[in-house]
Amino acid sequence: MGQQVSDRTLEEIVQEIQQIEPSIFPQIDRIHIKQGQRVISLVVSAGPNRPYSYRGQAWKRVGNTSLKMSRDPLELLRGFGLLRNNQLFRAAVVLFGRQERLEAEYPQCLLRVAKFKGTDKTEFIDNRQFSGNVFRLLNLAEQFLRESLPIAGRVVPHLFERADDPLYPPIALREALANAFCHRDYSIGGGSVGVAIYDDRLEISSSGTLHFGLTPQKLLEPHESLPWNPMMARVFHRRGIIRIVGARNH
Repeated sequence: MGQQVSDRTLEEIVQEIQQIEPSIFPQIDRIHIKQGQRVISLVVSAGPNRPYSYRGQAWKRVGNTSLKMSRDPLELLRGFGLLRNNQLFRAAVVLFGRQERLEAEYPQCLLRVAKFKGTDKTEFIDNRQFSGNVFRLLNLAEQFLRESLPIAGRVVPHLFERADDPLYPPIALREALANAFCHRDYSIGGGSVGVAIYDDRLEISSSGTLHFGLTPQKLLEPHESLPWNPMMARVFHRRGIIRIVGARNH
C-alpha cells in the first residue's frame, strides 16, 4: 500500500547498509504509489566478496531461517597461513588486529583522507586520519569516497525517480584502494595510505617503492603480478577483494 518516505528514512537505511562488510552498493529507489505514499525498492546484485557480515556476524539462509555461521579464529588464521606453532605472523596483526593495539604498536597502519578546494593542497575542505586493521581502513576509505565524491543525477524516461551515477565506478575505486593497502611497504614506520580528492582528479597513494625491478613504465605494460606482501595478498584474494595472486596484469 506504500507509506510516507522521508529523507530521514533513507538515511536510516543507508546507516544500516554501512554495517555490512565488505561494503555493498545497492540501488535504492522511492517508487510513487499514490498521493503521499511510496514504496522503497532496494536492488542488491550478487557480490564477489563473499562472505558478507552484518554488525560483525555472518549469516546463512536455510529455508525460511537465518542461522549464524560459526567460526573459530585460530582455525581461520591457520587456514590463511597466518599462524605457525601458535604464533601469529605480523601480517595477521595488520589484517585483523584490534585498533587500540595497532595505534600503540603499529602506527603505520594508518589511513589519511583529504578533500581539497581547487587543484592543489593550498586549502582543504576535509582532512582526517584513521588507524586500524586493513579491513577497517578499507571500509573507512570507501565510506569517505561515497560521502565526498559528487553524484551525477539524470532523468530516465518512464521512471518517477531520477537515476544517480557516481563520478567513478565503485568497483574501480575498491580495486585501487585494495591494491594500495595490499602492496604497500608496512616496514616504514611513518607510512600510510592516502586518499586525496581535488576538483580535477582523485589520488590514491601508499608508502613504499617499486620492487622486483618494476618501473612506472613497466607498470603500464603486461607484467607478472609479484605481491610485496604475499600473505596479505592471499587473504585479500580469498576474500574476493583482489584478483588471482600471481596472475599477469595488463
